[in-house]
Amino acid sequence: MELRFAEARELLTEAVWTREPLHGLAQAIAQARDLRDPAEAERQAAGPLRELRTHIRGQFALIRTGLDKLLEEVPCTPRSKILFMEMVTGHPRLPRDWDPATLAGDMQQRLHVHLAFPWEEQRTGYDRRLKDEGPQSAYLWDKDISEWYARRKNAVSRELYLEALSIVQHLHEAWEKWNRCKGASTTFMDHFSAEQWAALKEAMNDTGIAPKEGKGKNDLVAALHAGFIRYGIPLPNPGHWVDLLRTTYPMVTWNEKSVPEARPAYRGASYKRAFQAVTDRLG
Repeated sequence: MELRFAEARELLTEAVWTREPLHGLAQAIAQARDLRDPAEAERQAAGPLRELRTHIRGQFALIRTGLDKLLEEVPCTPRSKILFMEMVTGHPRLPRDWDPATLAGDMQQRLHVHLAFPWEEQRTGYDRRLKDEGPQSAYLWDKDISEWYARRKNAVSRELYLEALSIVQHLHEAWEKWNRCKGASTTFMDHFSAEQWAALKEAMNDTGIAPKEGKGKNDLVAALHAGFIRYGIPLPNPGHWVDLLRTTYPMVTWNEKSVPEARPAYRGASYKRAFQAVTDRLG
């Protein structure tokens, strides 16, 4: 579960973005707006601005999709709520003074790294001018780079902030939904009625399937899978399934591979035998 939240946290950083086309479009807008004629400046900036908005919205749509996938696959538990809050605010609980706009502003600021002139090139250019042309030339070079960096930020900051704010609002709505949930089931028994669980346990006993280390672990997964199918109960998502195994059968070591195989063609011979044997017993 921690790994899933770590992956999702990266979606909120500059790591999922690239320098281009963000930098190039920001530069084109900034150059157009530098024209003396305001009407001509807006006309020339219109095209790059449309491309910029399309690019930013597309990137944030991918981020939103990734976050939605996390919320679908990770069970709603006290621990997942803490991890969710740490992902969003950096704290296990919501700070009293925390403002959603703060996260949007943080996301906006992180993306500014892609608008800056590459540091190594800037330093090399400064040192070369300092050596060949003197301090004044080096100073003007550095000043020009800083001014254009500020112009690029001004060109895209509003668009970045608005889309970042929409992500934060999306996350806030998800948090409200999680906060109202009653909590996910903690064992497989919570998914079945008492009669169904008793019948499933009896079917597993009759077929010699029991929780144990080694190859037999997959037979248990197949048997539980058969129970869900037989009684028409929706399968828990993969991330939740592993947690259920760990709480229902804590004496066995489970991992992310211990999940039901929905595709019959991909089931191994042992899995097929266990699945069919339990299905036959349940009738």
